[in-house]
Amino acid sequence: MKAVISKYIFLLQRKGLYLIYSTRTNNFYEISESLFRFISDYDRNKELSEDEAEIVDMLLKKKILVAEGEDDMYYESLKFKHYFHSFSMGNLNVTIAPTVWCNLKCPYCYESSKPKGVMSKEMCDKFIEFLQQAEYSKNLSLTWYGGEPLLGINEIEYLLSRIKKDVKNLRLTEHAIVTNGVLLKGKVIDVFKKHPLTTLQITLDGNRDTHNRIRVKHNGEGTFDEILKNISDFIKEFPSTGISVRVNIDKNNASEFIQVKQMIINMFPEKKNLFVYAGILRGDSSCHDNSFFKSKDTLQFYKSTYDIFPEEEYPQQRGKGCTATCVAGYVIGPRGEIYNCWEDMGKKDKEIGNIADRKLNERELRKYVLHGHAFDDPKCRDCKLLPICDGGCPMKRVENKYHGTDNELCSIYRDNDYAGLEDLLWAYYETRYVKKAEVQ
Repeated sequence: MKAVISKYIFLLQRKGLYLIYSTRTNNFYEISESLFRFISDYDRNKELSEDEAEIVDMLLKKKILVAEGEDDMYYESLKFKHYFHSFSMGNLNVTIAPTVWCNLKCPYCYESSKPKGVMSKEMCDKFIEFLQQAEYSKNLSLTWYGGEPLLGINEIEYLLSRIKKDVKNLRLTEHAIVTNGVLLKGKVIDVFKKHPLTTLQITLDGNRDTHNRIRVKHNGEGTFDEILKNISDFIKEFPSTGISVRVNIDKNNASEFIQVKQMIINMFPEKKNLFVYAGILRGDSSCHDNSFFKSKDTLQFYKSTYDIFPEEEYPQQRGKGCTATCVAGYVIGPRGEIYNCWEDMGKKDKEIGNIADRKLNERELRKYVLHGHAFDDPKCRDCKLLPICDGGCPMKRVENKYHGTDNELCSIYRDNDYAGLEDLLWAYYETRYVKKAEVQ
């Protein structure tokens, strides 16, 4: 068998160290100079000594070398897994907004132009019927979204009670909420004691001063301390619920991220399933807001975090797409309207149907399911990053295809002929291992 170097391999040589990374396995090794040279100069047609044959065998097991054609088969397996997930009906994934209104008045938010009000009882009952008629699904993944979903806590309570009582065909396996956290107290706690959450996501906009300038109530009052107190009280009541704190970052407050993340980790040292991460506010080529990050800004930001949090942007393997590319994935608004994507919530021209009549605009649904993925894109097929990229945002890909936009789909890792990934890998390795060794 003739072996070849896998196209998913990156070789790095810096400061006298030799490193190798595979996007296929997500493994990252320091290797000897001799092994580095052996891989760099590998000749598939060369007659191998006994020792070299053993090295090749080891490299084949690590998927650094692969059989000819194996990378193509691996690509086909990624494609198959994506389609399997997209067309699977076993898990019904529903994101529902009982309201698109919000209790805050953030200056950048598009929600302010959307109507007040919550989902009517009639539409709540239609939603239960919608779930009851899910004949091919066995499990339900339910996420509350908005607006601020907790403004509709009465509707949430009613729906959860009816799901538990009347939806016998589905088992609620994932139960999540995305909330600003201000209303996470009182009756809300009582409701989720009866119907526990699997995960909860809350967003901050920087440190106390920055957050309190942006995330304000309608009377102008800041919310930072109130949100942190609510998180603290919630953790005491629900120690097993996973909590994600998204810290929105742009050029104006990027320097605050480490401070905020460290503060929250220190507040809850015993909380193992607490995740604090940077929500990068990125602008594309058409964006004229200079405060948004471009790719080079994002790379620089992650490098700046590695001294304290080297795991912040270590690559993660992807491959399942998102709700927008799944036939059993729905985003539902308070009027019962159905969307493909979370980003489309509240946009009349993006509605693809309504739960009241269960009629879907198949043409719009097809756009996301059939063309929102990377596997028909020759650029993605040949890209070394596909296992850790997944082809970018389906919504942006669909807009490019059908509306002539020029949304950037490539990962920041691809910048400057993959130098973006190599720079981040080196920063990660240097911080985690080289500097650690120097200290010791």
